[in-house]
Amino acid sequence: MTSFDLPLSSGGLFLISRGASGGTVNIVQSDFVEDGNVARVVVTAKHRHTTAFASIKVCAVARGEMEYGVGIFVSSLPLLRESPQSILKSQPNEWIAHSYVNFEVTLYLPKAQSGGTTLHIGALAIDMPHFAYTVGDIGKVVNFDAVTFKTANMPISVGVSVKFRWSVMSAKINMRYLL
Repeated sequence: MTSFDLPLSSGGLFLISRGASGGTVNIVQSDFVEDGNVARVVVTAKHRHTTAFASIKVCAVARGEMEYGVGIFVSSLPLLRESPQSILKSQPNEWIAHSYVNFEVTLYLPKAQSGGTTLHIGALAIDMPHFAYTVGDIGKVVNFDAVTFKTANMPISVGVSVKFRWSVMSAKINMRYLL
């Protein structure tokens, strides 16, 4: 497990992954973040073989001068004691087991300061193929200028609570990209 603190004063936050990986992304508000000026990203990797770690890079990344994020990069050719050809001949499915890593990524947003002020974040962009996204009920307390989610073959679940003038409506929205 590793964690990164990203400044909320930036122009935007982002998460990105490339390579043989997948898993879940959770976006929640929590008292876990003591500093109200940062968002904390916690990344946990799960694997079948320790050789998979040789091909993983999880790091803080930046785009331009004002966007900060976390990148997960997995090489498609892990460092193995055996050659890929010998693994494929003896156990064809073992190559996938050696190279695939499952991640749990949680983006913890700080709770709004006392007085009920809304937390403002410029932009949030997540581009993590083969990750399922779950966004907690943060609609009343977090305001984004822009949100972009990209995934492949996985669901995006968003818990929404919207306050209207006379009543409160709650809904759970499941978005899927269909080919």
